Amino acid sequence: MFDATLRDALVPQIRAAPARALRDLEAIQTLCSSPVLLAAMDIPWTPVFLAAIFLFHPLLGWLAVTGGAVLIVIAILNQMMTHRKVAQAQAASALANSMSENARQAAEVIRAQGMRKDITRRWLTQRSATLSQSIAASDWTGSFTSLTKSLRLFLQSAMLALGAWLVLQNEMTAGAMIAGSILLGRALAPIEQVVGQWGAIERARSAWSSLSHYLAHVPVEPSRTRLPTPEARLSVRNLTIIPPGSETPTIQNASFVLEPGRALGVIGKSGSGKTTLAKALLGLWTPAAGEIRLGGATLDQYDPDELGRHIGYLPQHVTLFNGTVAENIARMSLNPDELAVVAAAK
Repeated sequence: MFDATLRDALVPQIRAAPARALRDLEAIQTLCSSPVLLAAMDIPWTPVFLAAIFLFHPLLGWLAVTGGAVLIVIAILNQMMTHRKVAQAQAASALANSMSENARQAAEVIRAQGMRKDITRRWLTQRSATLSQSIAASDWTGSFTSLTKSLRLFLQSAMLALGAWLVLQNEMTAGAMIAGSILLGRALAPIEQVVGQWGAIERARSAWSSLSHYLAHVPVEPSRTRLPTPEARLSVRNLTIIPPGSETPTIQNASFVLEPGRALGVIGKSGSGKTTLAKALLGLWTPAAGEIRLGGATLDQYDPDELGRHIGYLPQHVTLFNGTVAENIARMSLNPDELAVVAAAK
């Protein structure tokens, strides 16, 4: 998911939008560590417990089955009535988090232009809306949880009352009455746990659907044959580039050849396609037509990490990653070559 997020962020419009993929993944991880999975493992035993209650007396069995059916109906109503509220709360939270991150990145502009109070008010407005929607969703989920717990306790009391009446009628023993109440609690406990954790289930279900669509849009890159170090010969032929999100080509039918040891400067007014050409030469944007070859092979034949070892790139906005200067020079390698780092620094 992290790799897909990096590849998807190459498109400026997507990079500016809130990033939800990793938070969706965390929602699924949260479900995996919650009591819901243990409850799911207990649910298959529920019919066994209900059948055992029928052995004690049919009336007790039908009372247990009716109670279980009511709990299942409550769970379905919970899903129907909280699905949209949970989704809205998640979307509002992502929007507020995105704005706070954008504001943090633009702290200099905000301070220099006297925007701090207005930006803070806007963030507070979004955050308040997020909290309101989250509380509303939690209220609904909590109400269904309380209803489920109350109903289970009522059913256990009803089971004891019905069992006591049957004991007085000499239709069963007192031990069977107690055993029936215990089995009913064991049978309905998993259903109660599932309803109680429905918020986590709904968030994980929504996250799973979102990630499925996301990975369909950003599939895993195919493995490529590792090519030898290319000759420093760059060939561009009939290159046409359409920036992502646009329908108009910025570069059309561009052709040139750059031999080893030669340099090429590109000049032009703003919007003429200089940055577009640079991103195409880096392999960041795919040509709409034509081809770019480095050492005789097209750029898409190289693994991106291998291609990056042979290309130097100074972006308009420089980023230093969390690490030492040596690690940044070594392209954040886990095992940097110290001699190569020193040589590069010189």
